[in-house]
Amino acid sequence: MTRFTRVALLIGMLVGMADASSAQSDGGLQFESVTVGSGEGPISSGISIMAHFVPPDESRLLEIMVQSDLGWIAYGPQYTFGPVSGVALVTAGHIHGVPFAGPLFTASIPVGRARLTAIQWPTMLGWKPNNYEKEVSRDQFIPGYFGGAGLGIGPLTVSYYINKYVADPWNHLPGVSYSGNIHEDVGINSSMTWNSNTSRPMFFLGVIWQPR
Repeated sequence: MTRFTRVALLIGMLVGMADASSAQSDGGLQFESVTVGSGEGPISSGISIMAHFVPPDESRLLEIMVQSDLGWIAYGPQYTFGPVSGVALVTAGHIHGVPFAGPLFTASIPVGRARLTAIQWPTMLGWKPNNYEKEVSRDQFIPGYFGGAGLGIGPLTVSYYINKYVADPWNHLPGVSYSGNIHEDVGINSSMTWNSNTSRPMFFLGVIWQPR
């Protein structure tokens, strides 16, 4: 059984648990949306599946993300303080089969007709992946980081993120993305991100299903 299959089975179990919870309680988690995509983004590569579950009052969020070499589960409250909204999540997952964990925070605030959204995601990787060939200063409990901000105006967002992975140089990731509906329940999410460590663009295209 491949790693992807194992993670997919885990997701199936979690989806079933969330569905059972929603069936037993009005305050349980319910399916909100799923995004299926392909390509490369700031923290994605290859075919990816991301699912969101929220309760009826949208006070919490369960996010499940799976790819062949990366996957995570994130859970925590969604908040609103005046014009500011966001999430404060606990995350756990794997990168190339190595477990990681860390808090994930987002904050979004209107700026005129635009909206500014920031993300902070420090992580701790359990140990150096077997396929990582560079020398590292420590083989266990390796800190990582992903963070930045995006300014969205209508369906377009201009973003700038920074990523730190094991001993790689800090990767600066400016980009632009487009999100829009193509049907009442179906949308698309596309992006172009410049990878400063490899000096090349990365392209991603996803389809979002969000039943009304």
